[in-house]
Amino acid sequence: MSKLGIKIFLIMLSVAIMGLVFIGLYLNYSIPEHFKDYLYLEKKEKIENLVSVLENNYKETRSLRNSQRLLSEFSRINNVNLKLTDARGNIIYSSTPMPGRMMKGYCITPFRRRIMVERNYPLGYEAFNLSNNNQTIGKLYWLRFEGPYIPIKSSLFVRKINRAIIFSAIIIAIITMVFSYFLSRYLTKPLIKINNVAKKVADGQLDHHVTVKGNDEIKELATSFNQMVAKLKYLETVRRKSTSDLAHELRTPLTNIKGYLEGIKEGVLEVDSVTLTEIDEEINRLIRLINRLNDLATAEKYIIQGKKKKIKLANFLEDLLNSYLPQAREKQIDLIKKYNPEQSIFIDSNEDALRTIFGNLINNSLKYTPEGGKIEITLSSKKNQAIISVKDNGTGISAEDLPYIFERFYRADKSRSTRSGGTGIGLTITRELVNSIGGKIIASSEGRGKGATFTVYLPSRNN
Repeated sequence: MSKLGIKIFLIMLSVAIMGLVFIGLYLNYSIPEHFKDYLYLEKKEKIENLVSVLENNYKETRSLRNSQRLLSEFSRINNVNLKLTDARGNIIYSSTPMPGRMMKGYCITPFRRRIMVERNYPLGYEAFNLSNNNQTIGKLYWLRFEGPYIPIKSSLFVRKINRAIIFSAIIIAIITMVFSYFLSRYLTKPLIKINNVAKKVADGQLDHHVTVKGNDEIKELATSFNQMVAKLKYLETVRRKSTSDLAHELRTPLTNIKGYLEGIKEGVLEVDSVTLTEIDEEINRLIRLINRLNDLATAEKYIIQGKKKKIKLANFLEDLLNSYLPQAREKQIDLIKKYNPEQSIFIDSNEDALRTIFGNLINNSLKYTPEGGKIEITLSSKKNQAIISVKDNGTGISAEDLPYIFERFYRADKSRSTRSGGTGIGLTITRELVNSIGGKIIASSEGRGKGATFTVYLPSRNN
């Protein structure tokens, strides 16, 4: 059994045992008391019936003295001490019990006897009026002990009940142990499965998944775990391919530079402005790629150079969009500002970080929007959040690619090279920078050829 199973087993067993002990103590105390009350009510009912018999005898004989034999037999059979008086209080009959005889037939343990002596329990009479035609003809007294007594036969019955309770408690404890054992194994079995598969996944074996039956939280955990493993497997495949692409992008300019240098060395190429320009372009290509990788490392560590300051987003967007107007005009793309330039929405951030975030988004839209297209930039606020969206009607993003669009080295179009499609880390940098200033970014698209929208939520501040 697993450690968690042992804990569940011990907890359930402890709760069951404590419950049995509590119930046992309660029953051991309450049963004698309730049983004594039951005996009292039963005897009282018999006395009330005796009173009715005495009243009927009086109606027939006009006297109570001929009831002495009846009272004597009743007293002997029911082990009760009686006293009968007439209307003036004269004693007609009395069982005249002695103390030892009064206690005959009752079970008084030494402990109870000591309590009776110490507490001086009284031996009290309870009286019942005898009447005829609404006139009192006498009184019947019966002696009841006001102490902790139980008749011997009744005491034996109570003892049997207590033994039955103890026996039942032992049986229930055994059943609880067996039930707890199997239940703990049943509850921990799927968790053990998930743990074993998690260890394999941690070792890099991403082809495993967990199968759990049911419709509870453990089933949901297994489903979430399987989804996580599937995503890890997919991302691992993407990373392998992207790493290969990155290696190719690094190899291509280096190979070109080496080719130019070997050509110059062998006299095949001349050192002229054309050759030097080509070499310079390849070097710049390498520098751009390395700079992007460095930007990614910086963003992942949430390192933003410079101090944060209060920025009015409307003014910031105006300046940023003006810098992209030449590129938009060149591709005949409309940059549409769907916000009021006078809006007073402020955030605390580093301006270079904001330029990187929205520069990447606008660059993406310009890159993937065909000539004659449009890009809409909106700005609004809601519940202490500034909301900026960049929407285009370009190539769009497929539903399969959308969940992974912010992953490093991921490119939705696998056929594009870094010369046309980038390195696949621009959106990763964007996401890391947005996260670093306490915001979030969401990408949405209706599919290929239907454009894409990137919405950025940033914490705003009061004016």
